[in-house]
Amino acid sequence: MNDEIRITGIKPGDEAAFCACLTPGDTGEDNGIKRRWFDGRTAENFGARLAKTKDGKAVGMIQYVPAEDSPVEGRKLWFVYCIWIPPKKRNPGRHMRGKGIGKALLKAAEEDVRSRGASGLAVWGTPLPFFMQSSWFRRQGYTACDKTGIQQLLWKQFQEGAQTPQWRRNPKPVPRPENDDAKADIVIFSQGICPAMNMTRTRFEQAARSFGSDASLRIVDVSDAQYIRDWGRTDAFFVNGKEISPGPPPSLAKITRIIKKEIRRK
Repeated sequence: MNDEIRITGIKPGDEAAFCACLTPGDTGEDNGIKRRWFDGRTAENFGARLAKTKDGKAVGMIQYVPAEDSPVEGRKLWFVYCIWIPPKKRNPGRHMRGKGIGKALLKAAEEDVRSRGASGLAVWGTPLPFFMQSSWFRRQGYTACDKTGIQQLLWKQFQEGAQTPQWRRNPKPVPRPENDDAKADIVIFSQGICPAMNMTRTRFEQAARSFGSDASLRIVDVSDAQYIRDWGRTDAFFVNGKEISPGPPPSLAKITRIIKKEIRRK
């Protein structure tokens, strides 16, 4: 890694950049959801590291939580939600990918959770070549241990006898609509940690409102461990009981078409 880059915790003044995935001013559709989630965290249920240049600009980040606050199950484990180094188009003049920053951030997170007594660190990955690649984590010493769809769960064991993590399964059924007359029942499970998921939430809310009484909307708060245990889910989006893929974030136009199609079926 470049000697001009240093890894730090989140310092006073870093909050806006962190909550905007290092692109302050680009949070319009997040509606402050990430910041409200962040303000509710404590040292016991949240960890993050930033990669900064000499002039103090954050150019990379990693965020992680105890397994209890995540989509995985496991005792004394932590879970990485994302490692993010903005691409060149979102970080003009500071192209930082391919310089070892991701490795340094992951190492710093491992050291942090080890110091907290963690028995292992879990991550998620996909075979897709643009974000959180499973193959990259395997090169950092992580082992695959579970899978759901294209999302692979990997982990690094720190202590002998540590419990192997697995994805949460058998969630509670999606709640019934509060408005029985609605033709499209929209249910959003919202955690708040990911601006991309928050963007999708905002678009679903906007689309639902455009259909008036034909659409009902319910937002289920899964922002802390108790709610996640209760529901067995983190971020998820449903229209008439059908789960809608949130990634990459669907456009407002696409969400509107999905809802309109369901209304026409009734």
